[in-house]
Amino acid sequence: MLILLLALAAASGGLHAASEPYRGRILVEVLEELRRGGLDLIFSSAVIRPDLRIKIEPTATAPRILLEQLLAPLDLRTQDGPGGSILILQGARPVDTLKGRVLSLAHRIPIEGATVHVAETGSSAVTNEAGYFEIESLFEGSYEVTIEAFGFSSITIADVRVGSRPGKPLNVQLDNHPAFVTVVVTPSRHSLVHQEQTAAHSLTSEDSALAPAVGNDVSRVVERLPGIAAGDSSAAFHSRGSLAEDVSWVLDGLELYDPFHLIDFQSPYSLLDTSVVDRIDFSGGGFTADLGDRHGGFVEIDTVVPGQTAAGALEL
Repeated sequence: MLILLLALAAASGGLHAASEPYRGRILVEVLEELRRGGLDLIFSSAVIRPDLRIKIEPTATAPRILLEQLLAPLDLRTQDGPGGSILILQGARPVDTLKGRVLSLAHRIPIEGATVHVAETGSSAVTNEAGYFEIESLFEGSYEVTIEAFGFSSITIADVRVGSRPGKPLNVQLDNHPAFVTVVVTPSRHSLVHQEQTAAHSLTSEDSALAPAVGNDVSRVVERLPGIAAGDSSAAFHSRGSLAEDVSWVLDGLELYDPFHLIDFQSPYSLLDTSVVDRIDFSGGGFTADLGDRHGGFVEIDTVVPGQTAAGALEL
C-alpha cells in the first residue's frame, strides 16, 4: 500500500512538473538554460542567490520577455549591457498598462469588439462600446501590437513603447475592409424544359389522299388534326385558339404568306393540292424559334419528286 502511494505521488509530481516547467525551480539553473539557449546573461552571485526559486509560471514565449516575467516576482530586473548582453540587477523592472482606443478611419466612430494583441507576451484585450482597451502588467519597453476587427483591415504596429510616455493612450484607426474585392460571374446553361412539349403530327401522301377533303385541299386535310378549328366556308384555320395569321406555312423550305384563293372572300381554298404532297408535318404551338416567329402553328409540306414519265389522274 505504501509503495502504491509513493508511486502515485511520484506520478503526480511528474505531471505537475510537465504542466509547470518553471515554477518552483532554482533560478540559477533556469538562467543557465536560457544562457545555453542564446541569451548572453551577466549576473553576480550576490544578486542571484543559490536559494532563489521561481515563484510563477510565465506566459511569454519570447526568451527576453520570459526572463523578465521570471525575475519580476523576485524583485529583479534586466538591463541592456554592452555587446548585446543582458544584465540582471536588483530591483524589479517597472510595470505599466497599455491603454488606447480603436476608431473607424472612414467615420471616426468607436469600434466595439476589436482585438488588441501583444506579440511578445501573448496578452490581449477587447475594446468596449466606446472603443477603449487596457492591457495590464506590461514591462517598460517596446512591443509589437496587432489590432483586428471584423469588417476592417487589420494593422500591426511594430514599435509601441510602454512606460516611456505615461498617460498618452495608443489611438488606432482601422480602414473598412471591402466586402467584395473581385466578382467573377460564370454563366451556366439551365434547361427549363427537359422534354419537348410540341404537339406534332405527320401525314404521308397516302394519308392525304384518303382524308375526306373538298377538292383535295391540303388545308382541309390539316383541319382534321387535333387542336384545329375552322369554319365550313374557309380554308384558313385556327390552331389552339390563335388567329389564322399566326400559322406558318412552309413548302419545300420556302415560307408561304396567305396561301389561299380569294383572300378577300373568306379564303375558301388553299393553293396546295394533296396530289403533289409527299409529307405534311404539323406542330401546334410550343415549338422552338428556329421554326419561325408565328405562335399558333407550323405547317411544313414536302412535295413529291417528279417521275421520269408523265402521269395523270381523273377525279369525279
